[in-house]
Amino acid sequence: MCLSGFVIPFVVMYNLRITLCNKRIFSGIYSNTKKRVKVGKHRLLVVDDQDGIVSFLYDFFSRKDYDVLQATNGKSAIQLVRKENPDIVLLDIKLGWGINGLEVLKQIKDLSPRTRVIMMTSVSDEDVIKRAFDLGADDYVIKPFSLHYLEKVVMLKVLSMEIENIGEKEQ
Repeated sequence: MCLSGFVIPFVVMYNLRITLCNKRIFSGIYSNTKKRVKVGKHRLLVVDDQDGIVSFLYDFFSRKDYDVLQATNGKSAIQLVRKENPDIVLLDIKLGWGINGLEVLKQIKDLSPRTRVIMMTSVSDEDVIKRAFDLGADDYVIKPFSLHYLEKVVMLKVLSMEIENIGEKEQ
C-alpha cells in the first residue's frame, strides 16, 4: 500500500493541488483518474460564546463552500456533534456559563474520535495548551488570528482527512 509508513513520494501544493502516490487530491475533490470526482462538502462547526465571531466565521467559511454549523455554548456544541457529526470543529475554550471548551473537547472526542478539533482561543497558557492536546485537540490557534492562517489550518485538516480516506479505500 502506498501510504504504509506514510511516505509521500511527491507533493505539489500550488492552487491546493496535491499529488500523492500518483493520485491527485484537491480541496473537496479526489481523483484517481483524469476525471475528477467531487466529494461531499465538509461540515464545520464553529463554537464560541461571542455571537460576532460565530457569525463572522460562519459567513467566511460558507463562502469557501463549507457546510457551517454554529453553537454559542458547550451544550449546543455537543448536541450538534451528536446530531450532525461535523468533520471539523473550531472551538473556543472560554464559553461563558456552563462547561468550558476543554470539557467540550473531551466529550467531542469521546463521541466522535475522527472529528478534527481546532482550538481557537485567547488562552496562551502552556499548561492549557498541553492539556488541550492531551485531550485530543488537533491544532491550537491563538486569538487574534488572521483568517488566512485559520483557513490554511482548516484546509490542512481537510487534506489529512482525505489522505486517511484514500488509505482506508486502498485496504
